Amino acid sequence: MKRTITVTGRGEITLCPDTAKLTMELREEGAEHAAVTAACGARAELLLAALEKAGIDRKEVRTLSLRVDARYETTGGTRTFAGYTAVQRLQLLCGAAADTLTPILEAARTSGADPLLSLDYTVRDLQSCRAKLLSLAVEDAAERAAIIAGAAGVKLEKLLSVTYAQPVAMPMRTLRMAARGDFGADLTPEDVTLSDEVTAVYEIE
Repeated sequence: MKRTITVTGRGEITLCPDTAKLTMELREEGAEHAAVTAACGARAELLLAALEKAGIDRKEVRTLSLRVDARYETTGGTRTFAGYTAVQRLQLLCGAAADTLTPILEAARTSGADPLLSLDYTVRDLQSCRAKLLSLAVEDAAERAAIIAGAAGVKLEKLLSVTYAQPVAMPMRTLRMAARGDFGADLTPEDVTLSDEVTAVYEIE
């Protein structure tokens, strides 16, 4: 039976988010399905026009969802129909720098569409980050195995297996504000630390 050493290697990098995901939610209520849908669409057009003036191509703005739901009110134990609520969610990916975001947010706030704004910071090329993390994790596992083998007075032989479970979720930073609110100094993204792990099994002699 082969003798082995099992170690867990960890890769870790710290970086500043380079991408902002701006989600803009529009909400409209009314008695008629067609009317609330049209009103929500009109507000979306106001928002897109304002973003265009700020230098954003409307093709860069994606529609995440558009829902129209019936509303009901309960009075005295009786549930009655109260109209419809239309909710449209749009999203824009852009640079995370404050000087990039400020004119975009200002355009959204002053568009007349009255959107609820949510801002998430992330990294655009996550795949490259994952590759770097896994490389560091495998190197760390090899170093740990060598140290353990040396301390135990045994010879480290070949690598038998490497197991990778699931990627560690990237920490996200979310900021929200109403159309008339202000993110203020919070627009500057903070560094985030990404990490990933592998489990390696080495043969020893």
